[in-house]
Amino acid sequence: MATETPPAGPEPGTSAKLQILATEHWSLLATRSLTYTESLGRVQMFLAILSGSVIALALVAQADRFGPTFIAVAIFMLAVVFFVGVATMARLMSLNRDDFRWVLGMNRLRNAYFAMYPELAPHFMTSPYDDLPGLVRARHANPARHAVGDSSCGSWSNRSPGRGRHRRSIGGSPSGGCGRICGRFALVGKLGTKVCKAA
Repeated sequence: MATETPPAGPEPGTSAKLQILATEHWSLLATRSLTYTESLGRVQMFLAILSGSVIALALVAQADRFGPTFIAVAIFMLAVVFFVGVATMARLMSLNRDDFRWVLGMNRLRNAYFAMYPELAPHFMTSPYDDLPGLVRARHANPARHAVGDSSCGSWSNRSPGRGRHRRSIGGSPSGGCGRICGRFALVGKLGTKVCKAA
């Protein structure tokens, strides 16, 4: 009497692993959403202060005819606007770095998905690696420029998900993805300082 062998199902514990990974993924998505919300709030607050200061200066100028009172008020208000603008820029840069971390974390989780189900790799547009090409693909996924498996940001659809790139620590050594990103931020800052001095 012939017996049929049942199809091989998922290994024990796979559903629990997927649930844990999905929970962490949704947590990172929620945190990234809060980051965007705070960024927009900071920009709106600065624009509100700037527009209010301009309107107030216009009213003072009409009353004082650009006299000493107008100059005193303008110095005070412009100093406040400058301080708020610098604080807003600093906070936005910090939020942008945090957003990099959340994207790198989601890339690592995607790598874990691919390690369990490598046949799903061609169906994802973003990269499962936490290096710089993976970050660029995740943040600027453009189907017209970066097709799945395209080599413009490093082909990853045919790579094994467990070949080591996801082992680089976030915020670790400068040889890691986040370290190279921070190095590029520092380079941009130095270039901006030189341009301001030259002007």
